[in-house]
Amino acid sequence: MKQTNSQENEDKYISLYSKIFVDNESATDFCVKEKLFVTFIECKQCGVDNMEIKKYKQGLNSLCYRCKNKDCRSRKSISMDLFLVI
Repeated sequence: MKQTNSQENEDKYISLYSKIFVDNESATDFCVKEKLFVTFIECKQCGVDNMEIKKYKQGLNSLCYRCKNKDCRSRKSISMDLFLVI
């Protein structure tokens, strides 16, 4: 069966939505453990506290940022601009 151009490109380049991350829990655990994702980001909703990485059932591989402020608790999914390149 012949691959389409989009399938060929998907195999050639790696992103946060590549199969290694989406279908592989140990790959995302490795990225979190090795701090390949930004550890803390500023919460733009409340501006009081930072957001930190938490594991949930929603979001990319159950990872998202959650505000540490107990009154806010807003969430932000992990995206390409929050991924550190080494």
